[in-house]
Amino acid sequence: MQKIFIAALVIVLCSFSGATNYFEGSITYLVSYESKDPLLSDELLAKTNGDTMRLHFSSEKYIERHNGSLQWYKSYSFADNTGSIANNFAMKPYDGTKANEKLKSIEEVKTESMSILGRTAHLVRVTADPADDGNEHFTQRDYYFSNDLFIQPGIFDKCKYDSYDQIYSKTNTLPLKMVFENDAYKVTYTAIKIDSE
Repeated sequence: MQKIFIAALVIVLCSFSGATNYFEGSITYLVSYESKDPLLSDELLAKTNGDTMRLHFSSEKYIERHNGSLQWYKSYSFADNTGSIANNFAMKPYDGTKANEKLKSIEEVKTESMSILGRTAHLVRVTADPADDGNEHFTQRDYYFSNDLFIQPGIFDKCKYDSYDQIYSKTNTLPLKMVFENDAYKVTYTAIKIDSE
């Protein structure tokens, strides 16, 4: 009887040791702005675009919600590879299979890292040329990724929007900090809270 119990315990423990826990939950970011345009203040950017952003991630969806007066919202469904970007005035669907920019480079800067919420995060720098689609684009984006927020490998493989297919295939994790820059302003997202499901 004791041998059967030990054998059953070994089988159970082995089955748990091979399982990988992928992150599902939400990350709340504090958002700050640096305007490059004298007619566009940092305060106005924060008021309209928001000073916090909540990212919700699951095996089914990726959702961003901003708290500004425009109420920016971005979602993406992994099942049907579609998404939408919306604000108070309009909603624009997008096809995840189509790129909205021309990616120039993705560079892992192994020498640059920082601690965010007690986790070490390493820099991945993305540069891109904007697509000619009439939308605002950030031509330089710095992401600080932590291996603590590991996501299912390949989950973004079909999403070419914002070059997610190439960025997340390199990292397989979610960012703790993002710094995006274009000609008008720079915006920084820094994680202040992580809730796992």
